[in-house]
Amino acid sequence: MQANFPKEYKLVLFSPAHFLLLTPTDEVSINVRVIPDYLNYLSQTVKTGQAYTILKNNKVYCCFGVFPLLPGRGEAWMIRNARADPPTLPLLRAIRSLIPTISRSMRLQRVQMVVNTQVMGAQRFAEYLKFECEGLLRAFGPDGSDYFMYSRIFD
Repeated sequence: MQANFPKEYKLVLFSPAHFLLLTPTDEVSINVRVIPDYLNYLSQTVKTGQAYTILKNNKVYCCFGVFPLLPGRGEAWMIRNARADPPTLPLLRAIRSLIPTISRSMRLQRVQMVVNTQVMGAQRFAEYLKFECEGLLRAFGPDGSDYFMYSRIFD
């Protein structure tokens, strides 16, 4: 997978061990508490798709990927290290360039993601990645929180 990452960042294949090396954000911590055996759930979810970890100076910055839902349809996900610095514009551009590459390699016409309505930074990130908000998913989260459904359509 090629992208123009800033020199202090490195893209590697995701390993469940990477999750154990980061501090999850509050919204991911809720999932960890509510979903039984979350690490196994995460491992099974990413098996059929593409998953990566971004390292910054050899420390886990974030993990992300896309897994298939239906033929031609996939779901994007990301787990950011709560202790990581805010992303720089060059890093954001590199991540944004990967989405079409992943979509093509998985033969996806639609990639969607869900974003907690209370996490404005995640909403801005989804929109920066050229995803469009489709609507509100009421009581969608494992804790009953509301989420927005975002999608990006590819030719």
